[in-house]
Order: sequence, then C-alpha cells, then structure tokens
Amino acid sequence: MTTFRKAGVDTPSYKKYRAFIDKTFCHRRIRVQAINAMGVGAFSAAVKTTTRALPPTPPRLECVGCTHNSIKLKWGDGKNPDLIQYVLEMMRENGR
Repeated sequence: MTTFRKAGVDTPSYKKYRAFIDKTFCHRRIRVQAINAMGVGAFSAAVKTTTRALPPTPPRLECVGCTHNSIKLKWGDGKNPDLIQYVLEMMRENGR
C-alpha cells in the first residue's frame, strides 16, 4: 500500500507546483486534491515520476583567440553526443 504525505501546498492559486527534490533518480507518486468552502474533493489519480540525474560537471574553458572587439572560446572536445546545452555568462572587470 502506498502512503501519501502532505507536500505543504495549501493555497487556492496554485495550478502548477514545482517540488525541489535534492536526490537524483528519486521515485515519487504524486496526486492532487481540491478543497474549497463547500468541502473536500476526491484525490486525482496518482502520477509516477522519477527525478533525473545531475547535469555533468562544467567543461574546461579556454580563450583561444581575441581581437579588439571579439573573443574565441573553446570548451570540451568538440563532441556533444548527449545534446548538452551550455550557458555562457560574461562580466565586465568593473563587476557589471
């Protein structure tokens, strides 16, 4: 028998909810129930879900060229079989 416990969301404005689970490959069954001034509704059917693995460690970043108005960066080995996306952030020396 599956035992559910309350997730701590008690506001009528939620139509979406993001739960932060600090474990990878964590299995969960989740259901929802409506409550209003008229009473308590039935629970929805439960959905089964599993959290994903953590993203890989960042690759080594190299500056392989620069001009007066551009820089050329390189990271990784040039192969991307897992279709990983990267985010590049820049900051000026003055912190902006």
